[in-house]
Amino acid sequence: MLKKKPQFEAKRNQIEKSNLQVSSLISEEEIISFYEKLIRYFNILNRNLSDTIPKIVVVSLVKDYYGGLENYLAQELSENLDQLSEMKEDSNLTARRKIQKDVLDKLIKSREILQNFDGNL
Repeated sequence: MLKKKPQFEAKRNQIEKSNLQVSSLISEEEIISFYEKLIRYFNILNRNLSDTIPKIVVVSLVKDYYGGLENYLAQELSENLDQLSEMKEDSNLTARRKIQKDVLDKLIKSREILQNFDGNL
């Protein structure tokens, strides 16, 4: 016959206090193993819930803040639309941009001419 260990006896007493039916077909080691796995499972669930609930709260706060910010920006934009339409690029910058575009077009055209050059004069 299998000798009972004190730790198994303590666990068995805990199981019996919880009014669980212990079958004679299951060994004490299997019962204790199951009990310990169940405890670990609930500890994992507890930890996961402890980690998940703050994440849910933060996501909810961010969504609320984003919605409020979006409404605020839309309101400010509509109120200041006149000021935005008056904003233009500096004329010196516009002139430099046009010059750079012309130089780029000339370089592209030169490259095409050089690529089509036979080398026969």
